[in-house]
Amino acid sequence: MEEWKSIEGFSGRYQVSNQGRFLSFGRNLNTPTLLKIDVMSNGYAKVYLYKNKKRIMHYAHRLVAQHFLPNVDNKPEVNHKDGNRLNNAVGNLEWSTAKENTQHALTHGLRHPKVVEMRKRIKELEREVETLKTAGG
Repeated sequence: MEEWKSIEGFSGRYQVSNQGRFLSFGRNLNTPTLLKIDVMSNGYAKVYLYKNKKRIMHYAHRLVAQHFLPNVDNKPEVNHKDGNRLNNAVGNLEWSTAKENTQHALTHGLRHPKVVEMRKRIKELEREVETLKTAGG
């Protein structure tokens, strides 16, 4: 059964469901409209919410997790258990650390180990270059 909760910080104008859907109540707060979810180039679903006439982008999976999943260990990331970044149902989400998220991706074949190592090495080299730039004036 789909459950809805008001999204914190938006004065009851928006709701999120445990199935990853979103409602907007507009100006009069009595006519709900299902919000369109866009897909970003990285494969994650995003939704735009307005506050003080400013459009704010939110990741759909984070909003679902923040409103339906207790984060007792205060973990910073949300992992999609099945690897599908568009499956934002609460049963498919879990709080994780960056290390746990990466390990999950490697274990389930969602990322290749060599790519992860290459990204780490690139970051190290970028830091070295910045250090040299700063030292060299």
